[in-house]
Amino acid sequence: MLKYFTTIFFMCAVVYVSAQQKEIDSMKKILPSLHDTDRIDCLNELSYCYTYISKKDSAEYYAAIAENEARKLNYIHGIAESVSRQAGMAEHFENNFFKEEGLAKKALSWYNQQQSTNQWGCALQPTELRCCKVKIEMNQL
Repeated sequence: MLKYFTTIFFMCAVVYVSAQQKEIDSMKKILPSLHDTDRIDCLNELSYCYTYISKKDSAEYYAAIAENEARKLNYIHGIAESVSRQAGMAEHFENNFFKEEGLAKKALSWYNQQQSTNQWGCALQPTELRCCKVKIEMNQL
């Protein structure tokens, strides 16, 4: 029974990673035609996708480009998203809670500077927020 479960699990994982790779390929294909904030949003999304499939170098590469371009345009939401992606990478690749927490606070600071309420993002996923709360409470004991 365990053999079948393991086989099914790995088959699903391969299918999902393959689907994720198709999404990455599509974004990389349209990236040269994008400009300004659309380009930055795409770069941030590429960073997220590469983090999800555990490709650290690519995730860091796209997050860094997104942040640099967002700063040149003073695109607050783009800066917030790229810093948020960096926080996610600190947790995902390094398991470094303190670095993640510091970057997440910076991201939230950038999000708070936004003028438009329809551009709000979240520095962490809801489950990650709960984990951070638990980690913070454990550190305060």
